[in-house]
Amino acid sequence: MMKINLSELLKRAQWGKISDAELSEVVRMISLERGADLYTLIQILGRAGSPKYRKIVEPFLNNVGDAQLSALAVKVLCWSWGLSQEYKGDLVRFLNGVDWDVDGYVKLQTIGTVGEYLRENSDVELLELIYGIFLNEEERPLIRSAAYFALCRSEKLEWKDIPSASRLVNFSTEIDMQVIERVERKLGRRLH
Repeated sequence: MMKINLSELLKRAQWGKISDAELSEVVRMISLERGADLYTLIQILGRAGSPKYRKIVEPFLNNVGDAQLSALAVKVLCWSWGLSQEYKGDLVRFLNGVDWDVDGYVKLQTIGTVGEYLRENSDVELLELIYGIFLNEEERPLIRSAAYFALCRSEKLEWKDIPSASRLVNFSTEIDMQVIERVERKLGRRLH
């Protein structure tokens, strides 16, 4: 068993500068579900690994007792490794909400991931779900704000052209109606 410094390895993983032996040790530690920080191990794998490791990350899409690990699995599989189409069923499930994601970590990550996916791909079902979350006034403001950002990203707006994601959107003054109208046209909706 190799001794590894996870924080140092995470930094190097971002630049693809970890050895095959180190990556193998990360995979081994994740599969044994051991290690001081399973979250960091999955982050390392997400940055330095490839879709060939998807079977290692997939189990975390289910209720593993930590919704943050499930959210990270969505990020790694669908955003980092570009497998959104392959995991569309999971994305739909998470956008609809799962009872074990009580704080909304998985839903929030999924909304952002789908927004980025829709920048380059057309998927009416996913767009409809994001739009529905945006419209749902009973949804938490943080989740609705994330849905608005995802709609903007799906319409190819750059982050600099969207209200800061570090705060909630003011739904009465900060909504770009041109974005909403373009989304509604794509969905075949009647405009306001």
